Amino acid sequence: MNIKTNFFKKFITSIYDIKVFSKYAKEGLLRAIIYGVLLSLILGGIKGVASGYRFNSDITQISEQLQSEKYKFFIENGNLNINEAPIKFEQDNTIIYIDNSKNMADESDLKSIVINDDVSILVLRDGIIVSNYINKYKMSYINLFGDKIIDSTILKTAVKNLDIMFVIASSMISMGFTIFNTLLNCLIVVAFASILTIFMRMVVKYNALYSLTLYAATLPLIIQTILQIVNPTVNFDVTFVLGTLTYVILILKYIKAEIIENINKGKL
Repeated sequence: MNIKTNFFKKFITSIYDIKVFSKYAKEGLLRAIIYGVLLSLILGGIKGVASGYRFNSDITQISEQLQSEKYKFFIENGNLNINEAPIKFEQDNTIIYIDNSKNMADESDLKSIVINDDVSILVLRDGIIVSNYINKYKMSYINLFGDKIIDSTILKTAVKNLDIMFVIASSMISMGFTIFNTLLNCLIVVAFASILTIFMRMVVKYNALYSLTLYAATLPLIIQTILQIVNPTVNFDVTFVLGTLTYVILILKYIKAEIIENINKGKL
């Protein structure tokens, strides 16, 4: 598929032109899946960049707070030292928990603190545990800093230098999840739409219906992406499924009306 030409043409027309879907579906399931993956990569990347910059802002604010004299934050000989622990920071769907009385081996004791959050950062006595939707990373201070003494000022500089890494990591995770969710949610739409075709007295092959659904998902996915950027703590998958299903029903009605019209013209 010529991505530079065909993809963007499909992207634009799939937003507003209900007449093009049957034509695109005829190009085959593989092209439809490629379109869905590319669309998910673009929109997931945009969402990930927005999330990454928001996360950077939160981390920067927290590192500035830790420079306060009341915390006396520093890492020495691979151990975290801080006054007034534990400290808990929450922002959107991210939680940062700092506790120098717990080691990484005590992670199970902290499950109740982070269970409802999508991203958690546990800053513990001997290391950091970063968890997201599917991955978990454990890093000891010895491996990260050796025998260096790290205070809050050095930490702030390190966080600033890692800004781009946070954005890249957030984008990669977001793109992967958007691809998975889009393909899966479109399958759910197909399951409901296939039942509705029975009542509409239409016979549509599953692969053609899935192809149709992937193109019809364009506008709902754009809307879902915008909503998730504005309000990242809310899951809009149900909104996406309902929006796409509504769009698919309208497309099927148009296709049926077009078929009936062609039959009537043939009879004249």
